[in-house]
Amino acid sequence: MVAAGVAQADDNHYINMLVGDRAAGMGGAYTAVADDTAGLFYNPAGIVYAPGSSLSGSMNAYQETTTRYAAVLGGEYDWERSSGTLLPNFFGIVQPLGKGMFGFSYAVPNSIEEDQDQIFPNIATSLGTAQSFIINFNNSDNTYQFGPSYAYPISERLSVGATLYFHYRQQQRISNTILTYSGDRLWSNAYYELEETGVRPVLGISWSPLEQLALGASVSQIDVFDSEITMHQACLGANGATYSASSLCQSGDILNHQVIHSTLQGEYPLNINVGAAWFASDALLFAADLKYFGSAGSGVEARVSVTNLALGVEYYLTPRWALRGGLYSDFANTPDLQSGFSAYNQAEHIDLYGVALSVGHFTRNSSLSVGFNYASGSGKAQIVSGSAVLQDVEMESLGIFMAASYTY
Repeated sequence: MVAAGVAQADDNHYINMLVGDRAAGMGGAYTAVADDTAGLFYNPAGIVYAPGSSLSGSMNAYQETTTRYAAVLGGEYDWERSSGTLLPNFFGIVQPLGKGMFGFSYAVPNSIEEDQDQIFPNIATSLGTAQSFIINFNNSDNTYQFGPSYAYPISERLSVGATLYFHYRQQQRISNTILTYSGDRLWSNAYYELEETGVRPVLGISWSPLEQLALGASVSQIDVFDSEITMHQACLGANGATYSASSLCQSGDILNHQVIHSTLQGEYPLNINVGAAWFASDALLFAADLKYFGSAGSGVEARVSVTNLALGVEYYLTPRWALRGGLYSDFANTPDLQSGFSAYNQAEHIDLYGVALSVGHFTRNSSLSVGFNYASGSGKAQIVSGSAVLQDVEMESLGIFMAASYTY
């Protein structure tokens, strides 16, 4: 039987991509600002203050993540997995409707295309010294959300809003390994596919107790109503030997194969964001966000609660040029790893810290922004099946984005 997995960004973090041009440039500190189309994603109540009808689209021109696992094989060889994607990750449109504002948006908050292709010589195993160890690993994981929003002004300084996203996630993971001995070999293949649909309602509130101060909050949680998991496992055992790391590999030169299907639904955490924005002058803005994600799942798939912080600033050099910067955290949602534990592979734990920077140019009815975000961190992993050994692991991510908007 397949256990229901915890579903989230890259499995161990919740902030994979920063959505929206202005928001991304400020490190995601946008819950209290949210006065353009990106507010549909962060806090729909903020779009009440959008300057008329507008549309915008943003593109991650390049998003790359590299993860390095130290001394995985024989205490000597490192593993390295890299992910590179090129895609538009946000589009939004807002316009007045009645006393409020209506919007529609499309967002890709998670996109991973991870690969590992490596060959290692002379690896010590329980069957003796392997002449080579070959690994080919691929993990594709993409999440898409789209849907309508509406915001309504309760008063001049208070507004509420809601977004109803349709949620679709597709993941495919393939792992092939081959151990070669003198006149012998051991081959193993694992295939995992997840396809799920659901909804993500977002409720938001925006309040300006002072003319220069804005406060905002939003709450959301993905509810999965349909899920399908398929797993294939195949193994060709070494001649006259038993590969104890897999129950599929029996003695002798035998191909073993099994297929598992499941409709168990993954669990997503409750997400609560609170933020404050200080408009120090017509040219200077400071913003801060706290992003809370609750615990989710149980047993092997349990994820702990985390709180991330984002700080952002925006400064207009001239009415036509603006600089934006931000700092943010992306803490692991996994428990700290225990040494000497080999009952199952523990999920890696890597706390990430990021920086963002962008520049925007404005005309009477349009704007163009370009920028980047970079995050890195280190931690521990247990990546070898059946082994109690922990590995030091480092991760870094770079995203380069550009976006355009038009007000009409």
